[in-house]
Amino acid sequence: FRALTGYEDAVAETARLTDRRIELEEEEKEVLDRKLRYLEARIGEHPNIRIIRFVPDERKEGGSYQSLAGAVRKIDIYKRVIVIEDYDPVPVDDICQLDGAFFAALE
Repeated sequence: FRALTGYEDAVAETARLTDRRIELEEEEKEVLDRKLRYLEARIGEHPNIRIIRFVPDERKEGGSYQSLAGAVRKIDIYKRVIVIEDYDPVPVDDICQLDGAFFAALE
């Protein structure tokens, strides 16, 4: 029998690393906002984009960054999410970067 049931799991959880959420600078927020408005205006084209988003950790402070790529199906301005095929809706507030050839006209 094990005298310290769950001890190894607790140590493993404590050792698991998480990233700190990076706060965007004002200029970065403006670029992101411009890209979101451009995307919303052309949503009917279902453009392929790449999103880098922060995913909060469910168990401890911090989280991780995740990259998603695919065709945008919908932007729900009331729920503040972007729907990309094959993924769960992405909260706009968790997005830190939008990329893709679709945005070339903005540069």
